[in-house]
Amino acid sequence: MEKIKYIFLLILTFIILYNPTLSTATVYYVKSHGSDNNNGQSIAKAWKTIRQVSITVFSPGDTIKLEGGNIFEGINTVGAELWVGQSGTQNSPIVYTSYDTTNSGKRAIIKADTETFGIYIVKQNYIEIRNINITSNFNPFNPGGAVIINNHGLYLLVNSDTNIRFIGIKIDSCSISRFIGCGIISETSSSYAFGDVEISNCRIDSVGQHGIYCNASTGKGISK
Repeated sequence: MEKIKYIFLLILTFIILYNPTLSTATVYYVKSHGSDNNNGQSIAKAWKTIRQVSITVFSPGDTIKLEGGNIFEGINTVGAELWVGQSGTQNSPIVYTSYDTTNSGKRAIIKADTETFGIYIVKQNYIEIRNINITSNFNPFNPGGAVIINNHGLYLLVNSDTNIRFIGIKIDSCSISRFIGCGIISETSSSYAFGDVEISNCRIDSVGQHGIYCNASTGKGISK
């Protein structure tokens, strides 16, 4: 029996050492009564703002959980309430989602002002956005001369780097509303921008221009 236990522990150690996603993946929490001086790695030590999320360097496999039922707004980074600055990997995506300790299905709300993106993803791969509501202040029934500047819900961007394309982007069970421009927009000056972008179970409404807009001409494309 002792020999079997030893062999099991040896195998487990080998798996952890040679599969870094098992040993480094971390869950981070953000809540309204948290503090950005915390490490974010438990509900008790949660961060307070999504600006802290935007400026933190994450590793493949990490999950960032925003407190359901709360509105995160007012502090933006690089023109967005949430800026996604790192990629995951095929087997270990970086996931942004909500958590709800009451088990009532409440989602976190990311609220952008009228000159800000909700979520901004620039040249990153294997990113998942799940169970988050993204909103702004646009009123489609009283637009009042609103001008589209940088007010989009979720903005995917690839510039002229032709060897970069979006792969493994998943947007699932999100509600996106009240943006002057688009609910989800993907823009590129490269013809190789899209490898695999999946949008599922989402609701987009009350936007001024397009629900989903994509200008890429080649690649695997977007699935819905």
